[in-house]
Amino acid sequence: MKTKGQMIASIRKQKGLTQQQLSDLTKIPIGSIKQYETDKRNPKFETVKAIADALEINVFDLIQDVESIRKDAESFDSLPEDCRPEETTFGERLKAIRKEKGFTQKSLGLACGLKESSAESTIRKYEIGSRKPRDKALEKLANVLECDKYELWTGTPSLSKYSFQELWEEIGRRLQKVTC
Repeated sequence: MKTKGQMIASIRKQKGLTQQQLSDLTKIPIGSIKQYETDKRNPKFETVKAIADALEINVFDLIQDVESIRKDAESFDSLPEDCRPEETTFGERLKAIRKEKGFTQKSLGLACGLKESSAESTIRKYEIGSRKPRDKALEKLANVLECDKYELWTGTPSLSKYSFQELWEEIGRRLQKVTC
């Protein structure tokens, strides 16, 4: 599995961009781009998002950590049931939420601002997994479907829906179990 830096470099080269061009597009210093690509520095999420936007890809394509965490079932054994990732694909989650909200493929595509000629086929491709939405398209889908973008993409609830107090209490409960 490629590192985040290797993914950035690989996709940048596939898009025919130099490090300087990526730096210009993102307003990130070229020295930082070089350090990210060689894994000498780990970019913050906001930086990864800026790079993904410049490369016109989905931000989650650069975050391999999510998949490795999902595969480690032991790390989820102690999580509350509602925090465990669902074992479904993005397409399956999209289809289920679309139907639950009463959208057809075409009406969802149109609500997301797609052209009438491609609205239905684009959503169908997302659902069957032959096409992945870019970050902006994923954001539009989540907004129209009134759901969390991260949860829609990964099947894992976003921590942002929990208050600081709830997270702090959960950490306390887990520490008590470890120290008892």
